This record gives sequence, C-alpha cells and structure tokens, in this order.
Amino acid sequence: MHVIHAYIHIYNVVHDDHFPSKDYYSILAFGRPPSQLCVRIMSPPHYLIFSGCLFLLLLLQLFPVFQADVGTAARYRPPYTPTACFGNDEGQFPSTNLFASAGEGIWDNGAACGRQYLVRCISAAVPRTCVPDETIQIRIVDRALTSVSRPSRDAVTMVLSTSAFRTIANLSVASINIEFQQV
Repeated sequence: MHVIHAYIHIYNVVHDDHFPSKDYYSILAFGRPPSQLCVRIMSPPHYLIFSGCLFLLLLLQLFPVFQADVGTAARYRPPYTPTACFGNDEGQFPSTNLFASAGEGIWDNGAACGRQYLVRCISAAVPRTCVPDETIQIRIVDRALTSVSRPSRDAVTMVLSTSAFRTIANLSVASINIEFQQV
C-alpha cells in the first residue's frame, strides 16, 4: 500500500471574515484513485505545532539528554586492598576516595577495572536517605564478589567505598537504588 502525503497551499480569492486568505489542505492517498482522496483542512497554527513536535522528537532521538542505567548499591569499609583489578597498588584509588567494586552485572570478566561511572542515589527503603541533586564520579577498582571487605548487602550492581556512599546517601541504610552511567 502506497501512502502519499502532500500539503497543498491554496490561495483563496474570497476575502471576508469567514474565510482566511490562505488554507492548508492535507491530502492522504492510500492507493486510491484521485476521486476517492480523503481531504482535510489543517489550519496554519496546527500544521506548525505538528511540524514542531515532529522536529523535537527527531532531535531527542538523535541527541539523548541523559541515558543511564538503574541498579542498586551497597557500601564497604577498609581494608580495600588487595583488589581484583590492581592488587596492592595504592595508586589505584582516586584522591577523592570515590571508588567502587563492580557487581557481577557490570564486572564483564574484569573489563570493568578502571571504568568510571557517574552515580546518583534515586531512592531507598528509608525515606529521605538520598542526598538531593548529588552525583559522584567513581572508579571501579575491585570485584564485589571477591573483595577483601564484605559489602553491606550482596547481589548489588556496585559496592561503593564508604566515602562515595556517604556523599550521595545516609550511611544508616545498607543499600540504595542508583542511577549510573559510564563516562
């Protein structure tokens, strides 16, 4: 079935209060002969709104504002070494102490080592646990499953250092729901 969609701009010769000087006609043909065309009038403002919405949707598809994954995070305490990624090297930890161990979902057979993520708390079992509008950048330095220090909860997306967890959430909870994006 062929679809033909054409906009025809017609100038009216009638110039009174009931008829605008320009009308926009939308003609839809679904494989029909011209005598069976469905014609509907679309006034200029509606046409512009429709076109603007299509353009905006196209832009949002081409340039997403923010694409993040949702997961869970727990916390762990020192000792942090040795790690599955870098062993006993103290240089593996960022000076900000914002680092994490990767859960099995993002571990990727060790490819997660050194990856950096933007992380923010989005909710928790206890209301007002999250620090509003706080996003941190962490570095993966270990595998949660084999870390020396055990996490506050198992089977999470990532286990944050105490400093990282404290920056985005209250330490009174064992785990939080997070939004995260690799940078």
